[in-house]
Amino acid sequence: MTEDDIPLLTEYRNVAHDAQTLTFLPRDTDLQLEAVEDLTEFIQTVNARQQEAIEHRDEDTANLLLAMRCGCKAVRAELNMWLALKKQDWGNAWSELVDAQDFLQSAQAAHAITRTEDIQNLREKYDWIETFVFPPQTYLSPGLVVDQFLCSICGADYQDCDHIAGLPYWGQICSRIIEEATVREVSVVDEPEDKNCRITHFSTDDGMVRSKMTWEKFVPDDDSRLASLTEGGNRFTGIVLQPNGVYSQEEIDTLQQTDT
Repeated sequence: MTEDDIPLLTEYRNVAHDAQTLTFLPRDTDLQLEAVEDLTEFIQTVNARQQEAIEHRDEDTANLLLAMRCGCKAVRAELNMWLALKKQDWGNAWSELVDAQDFLQSAQAAHAITRTEDIQNLREKYDWIETFVFPPQTYLSPGLVVDQFLCSICGADYQDCDHIAGLPYWGQICSRIIEEATVREVSVVDEPEDKNCRITHFSTDDGMVRSKMTWEKFVPDDDSRLASLTEGGNRFTGIVLQPNGVYSQEEIDTLQQTDT
């Protein structure tokens, strides 16, 4: 198969290229929003073509279209990051950057068509943004006792199936789904599974609370979930897990740790 035979490849490259010209902070906001819409529409088109490939039992094309879809989602996430930064929505900006990194990694895993020098340069760009646009983060990792993993491809017990996590199958990246687990501890780590898992606030010696992202220091309201951080000791709170890999905000209080 030549590149001319690959469905949507030329359109993918054009849409991605046009969007990437806008992935800079000074770019016009309206143009960036339009690019987000264009990428979203193209992703929907890819989804439909991918389903057709699956119906025709063409796994290679399904995985190739997955790579395109993830590549577009990476660029869209980067655009959303710059838009969030303009609004000083620092937490969402960080989450969009993490999404961009994850989608780009999935794109490279999905098919050889996206294992190019340009994609590698984009990964290095995202690493540069993480290092020089955002302050250093302190990451959290839950210690889980997992009773069962399910395969995201076939739904069977992961130990009993033939699929391998991280590899593409029929337009999906295989992953292990936690079916039953117990949280035993939360640890501070340098290399987390999910960079959204991070300390968000911590107590200070003068009885106040500081934001890890903005470094703003304040006295929390009495009804704030951060109020308990000022009750004594060096304490912190943060995001640890959610259904998509990060704890929900409702879990923060129960997972709040004392700094020893």
